[in-house]
Amino acid sequence: MRTNLVVAAIAVTSLESPALAQTNNGASDTVASATIQDVVVTVERRETKAQTTPGSISVIDSDQLKEENINTLRDAKGLIPNSNNPGTFLTNSTQSFWFRGIGQNDPYQDPAVGFYVDDVVMPRLIGTLGDLGDAERVEVLVGPQGTLYGRNTNAGAIKVTTRTPGDTTEGYYDVGIGNWGQLVSHGYVGGALVPGRAYASLSFAHASHDGFIYNEYLNRSVNDQDVTSLRGKFRLTPTNDLDIVLSVDGGRDNSPSFYRVPINRPGEYDPGIIASELEPTGRIDTGGVSLNVSKGLGDGLTLKSITATRSFVETPAVYDSDGLPTSISEGSNRLVERYYSQEFQLSGDYDKFNFVSGLFLFHERYDQDRLAFHSKIWGSSRLTTDSAALFGQGTYKFTDRFSGTIGLRFTGEKRDVFYEAGATDSDHQPINQFFAITADQTWYSVSPKFGIDYKWTSDIFQYASITNGSKSGGYDRSLLSAIAASTPFAPEKVTTYETGLKTSWLDRRVTANLAVFCNDYRDLQLSVWNAPANAFFAGNAQSAHSSGVELVVAALPLEGLELKGSAGYLVGTYDEAAGVLGPGTNAKGNTLMNAPRWTITSTADYTVPLDIPGAFKLHGAIKYQTQSYSDLANTKEIIIPSFGIVDLGTSYTTEDKHWTISALAKNIFDQRPSQFGIYNSSLYVASPYPPMTALLKLSYRY
Repeated sequence: MRTNLVVAAIAVTSLESPALAQTNNGASDTVASATIQDVVVTVERRETKAQTTPGSISVIDSDQLKEENINTLRDAKGLIPNSNNPGTFLTNSTQSFWFRGIGQNDPYQDPAVGFYVDDVVMPRLIGTLGDLGDAERVEVLVGPQGTLYGRNTNAGAIKVTTRTPGDTTEGYYDVGIGNWGQLVSHGYVGGALVPGRAYASLSFAHASHDGFIYNEYLNRSVNDQDVTSLRGKFRLTPTNDLDIVLSVDGGRDNSPSFYRVPINRPGEYDPGIIASELEPTGRIDTGGVSLNVSKGLGDGLTLKSITATRSFVETPAVYDSDGLPTSISEGSNRLVERYYSQEFQLSGDYDKFNFVSGLFLFHERYDQDRLAFHSKIWGSSRLTTDSAALFGQGTYKFTDRFSGTIGLRFTGEKRDVFYEAGATDSDHQPINQFFAITADQTWYSVSPKFGIDYKWTSDIFQYASITNGSKSGGYDRSLLSAIAASTPFAPEKVTTYETGLKTSWLDRRVTANLAVFCNDYRDLQLSVWNAPANAFFAGNAQSAHSSGVELVVAALPLEGLELKGSAGYLVGTYDEAAGVLGPGTNAKGNTLMNAPRWTITSTADYTVPLDIPGAFKLHGAIKYQTQSYSDLANTKEIIIPSFGIVDLGTSYTTEDKHWTISALAKNIFDQRPSQFGIYNSSLYVASPYPPMTALLKLSYRY
């Protein structure tokens, strides 16, 4: 099966879902035509065409989100070449992202991939996996980011843009049901309160399903999902050059904490079976308010202000990471986070020069209370972050074809930590204190970017860049040593060298984009053995590197047939990583974790030319990735195997485009490979891929 999947996926490889323009007179516009339109993106904080924007950029528009039932970014697994989003951690709303071998597995630390919703940063992995039901598009920019975005990140940025109300009244509603007790529903309504001056919108989303794993001890299914969210927007345009958008959102994830499946349990390993004695609990409440003000100053200048505050609260979540009726790796977490951010942007757009500059201010308080049932240990901590950054990027057109780009970022960040730990009794109540520490550290960084681009023809665009990015330093708040708990780890740094070609062929019936890159990775934030503390804790290993190639193609070979897909090739190695495997060890030469050698996706969408009103479509997708590793040691027992996933779907849309009924089956061959593995106290555990799911959905829009 592996060979067939690879051959089928390589046959057509693309990433960006093209917009299609109707060129044949008299044909129904529900049938895809033979012209690929330009995709407009805002990854550079201004509107540009994707085919002439430097960098590796992916776009998932609202149509693709709905047709492929991509409710969260976890559902987009496999759509970005050389990316990996491993299985869930302990909560449903937590997800890590890895681009080109760079990422973060510890959900309590800063992510390597920046995540933004309507230009507002989401600084933590926890509680940010929101529903995409009201998303207008998702843009993914791979590579270090800092000269254009508020927070500095070293792997990339994911930018979600939700619908903003305007003069046109629009709305939609959908409801879907499926196996495993699936229930999915979305709704949106937006329009003018005062035409030309005031607008409002409201959206909601709900997703739930029964558990994908059966607990033999509790005699019921577990790892179920139950998430609901709301978003409201109010917009004012008192003058033609002033735009004010207030956004308020909130959500509740009632999904209990996730079990992991033991690999070396007594008897045969089964990805759908555990035997835990613990009853899972957990709930995460999230919410935020943002105010985005844009003012045209004339003479090509625009001033923007983005003010935001957000928080999440995780009620004590009881977890079982061993999946057995014994206390090997069990405990509870309670997390409370709140932050405030303020960003000012000044941008200019002229005939030969454009620029974006900004000031970003950030304050966060992040509290954590943890209990380890098996070792009878408690820990409580508070981390406070204050950060300020100046950033800017400008592009100058030397000729109509040749441009140069320079960017620079200055960041200062201070972190204060309070941490205490002690022992508990058999009822998990604190009985003493081992230590209590306070510590603080300030870091300063400078991150430059240099780039050039050249239009060889109207259909061939090439770029080259050198970009530096970093991820903030911090403290490990899961330790039993005062020395270790008060010792900070340094920022992680990446320098990326990249060149790429973006091309169009056959009168824009085909687009083919190629990127080649190399990452120089320094001061990796990993768990490192510390001799004075006589323990592992979050520290810095020396260096690593990754390099690879990404090919993206979209093709319209026949009227009504759209082919797209992606292929990524990646080689990543630890160059020096002393102490990460224990005293006197070095992971030098080991493969980077979560870095498959090949990631390949191929999709086909066909509008069947039937002599009936409306449009009948067929959809198929293959997602394939080769073997990768879950840990630094490249432990064979928790290898993520090579696997391929096949999805099939169909839909019918009425002639007036108001009603759509669709059916989508994901993972039709019910493949359940491990997505992520952990070694813990002689036990190997895994997070398996979701089973085959089928969803029938009815949608209405106007």
